[in-house]
Amino acid sequence: MKTKYRALGMVLVALVLVIVMTSLGLAKQRELEIWSMMNEGEPLQIWAAEIIKEFEEATGIKVKVVWAGRQVVTKVKPRILTGQVPDIIDQSNAELLAIVNEGLSYPLDEALETKAWDRDMKWKDTFSPLVLELNRFDGEIHMIPRATYTSGFFYNIDMFEQLGLEPPETWSEFLDVCETLKQNGITPLSADGTISFYNVWYFSWLAMRIAGPDKLKAAAEGKISWKDPDFLRAAQMVRELIDREYFIKGYEGSVWPASQMEWVQGNTAMLLCGAWIPSEMSKTKPEGFRMGMFAFPAVEDSEVDQTIAEAWSNSWLILKDGKNKEEAIEFRKFATSVDAANRQAALLSPSAVLGSNPVEGLEEQANMFERAGEIVHKMAGLETMHEYYQVVYQKVGDKLFLGRVSPEEFIEELEQATQEFYARKR
Repeated sequence: MKTKYRALGMVLVALVLVIVMTSLGLAKQRELEIWSMMNEGEPLQIWAAEIIKEFEEATGIKVKVVWAGRQVVTKVKPRILTGQVPDIIDQSNAELLAIVNEGLSYPLDEALETKAWDRDMKWKDTFSPLVLELNRFDGEIHMIPRATYTSGFFYNIDMFEQLGLEPPETWSEFLDVCETLKQNGITPLSADGTISFYNVWYFSWLAMRIAGPDKLKAAAEGKISWKDPDFLRAAQMVRELIDREYFIKGYEGSVWPASQMEWVQGNTAMLLCGAWIPSEMSKTKPEGFRMGMFAFPAVEDSEVDQTIAEAWSNSWLILKDGKNKEEAIEFRKFATSVDAANRQAALLSPSAVLGSNPVEGLEEQANMFERAGEIVHKMAGLETMHEYYQVVYQKVGDKLFLGRVSPEEFIEELEQATQEFYARKR
């Protein structure tokens, strides 16, 4: 009996100590460590720092943040390997995928079924469903999108209105618009030909519109031949733009952001690019410049779904071996509230949070996602095939876009380079 009372007394003493320590602030404080892709002083870094401070005040959780810059994944890898694991990493999906593929990330499906921070609904229901699904790998969602982008043509609204032009919906209409602009002394298309991934975007989009994203990805993986007629047709359509002289003169050697500057200065009418354009050009565009956006045009006789849209995100990933998963999930919910998303949108960074404000110049992005029968990764996911994408696809793609090879030569060289690439891997 004495032993029983002694044990009970020890429990009561321990409970009192916890209460006293908590009241004196001596209990272990809840904490969180974040490694971010942002550099100090960037607008989005300032936004994130404000969100983190407000989160600390709202929850009492102490946040340590490392502003590691764009090489954050490379910088944090040694810490992960030595067991010094942070809780959250912030980077693009393409960069974070390496961590997911190594089994180092924490799946969030269960957390997404719980209540959102600021709304009486499940957390998962606060995001665009198709965009959220892009973060699913091997059946599980591992990343929560912070900023979500698509691609399309950006155009000079005033220029179009002056000539009575409407944003084209089909490739034939697009060619007609280009010809009308040219006949009126306006260069239709801007392009910085020294950026390889910009160069292959035209072929990639036409291949997705004609062959479909699955077929494009299969060819890049060496599972089917690039000599399929659909890919040759896509290459021929790229060459037609070159032969008609729709690109700005000297685009082959144009260095970013020269051609974008030509566009905002009214020297060209359109620019195929990602939805970072409003942010990139915000400080250099002339006062009163109005930009619009339209989806990559549909190819009329294609049997592929022409509503397919690209999307990619800068996301937060929670690490499997992080010690503060509960706190990490709390922060992710807090940072994807409508208020946080609206403040992010004010910096021209488009959020995937439903109900948040659109970014000026990107109003069409939400419509593109809403119309889409399918949303795919950038260039059907070829960007995530890092080595092949850089040493084969971009390298050979440059030659087509810069007019150095014919469409037939491009297909032949791409097929040969792909076969040689995978032969070296065997």
